[in-house]
Amino acid sequence: MGQYSYYLGTEEDREEGWKTCVQKMMKERVGFLRDSIWDTYGHEKEDIQESFYQAVTGGIDQVLGQMEKGQKKPIRYIHVSYLLSSALSGEMLVKLDFYDENYFSNICDTDCYWDYHLLFPEYAGALAGLEERLYAEVVRLTSHELQRARLYYQVCNFMALEEVIRKLVKTEHFQACIRPCSESVVSILYGAYLDQAELIYEVG
Repeated sequence: MGQYSYYLGTEEDREEGWKTCVQKMMKERVGFLRDSIWDTYGHEKEDIQESFYQAVTGGIDQVLGQMEKGQKKPIRYIHVSYLLSSALSGEMLVKLDFYDENYFSNICDTDCYWDYHLLFPEYAGALAGLEERLYAEVVRLTSHELQRARLYYQVCNFMALEEVIRKLVKTEHFQACIRPCSESVVSILYGAYLDQAELIYEVG
């Protein structure tokens, strides 16, 4: 219908049109990523793994330094969190936080970031397509609605990313990286917030 089309419907009808359009595009995105992310992983496997291991190693080096100073005990949990703020800034980062047995009560923070843009080489083009389609199909699209649509679209990436991270943390290389600073089972958690994160793997 377009931005400047004459519109006789109610505001509720207009908002429902926005919701329907976004839901349809998210469904299409999920379907696309189901196969494409593994095609990309296959082609860029070495670079993707290397970037992930490099990020993890940076965090482990921090942990070992803190353990030497008595600031941290051996790690028991690694929380991999997707950053909702990065969905709006255009960055593609996940944060890895390393916790010992004290969990929420850790006296010393330890974290690092992994840039996962290699997994989504087409995302800039897909996002531009999202915006173009919204402007074409939603009457009087607001900047707030556009921002929300971008965030929801990125959620599709987070869902696909979880499966890749499950694969990466099962590799021997990853487990060898964390071994120097762990003495028992290390739980790998994935989610936006620690108290809502899902256990996706246990090492040890």
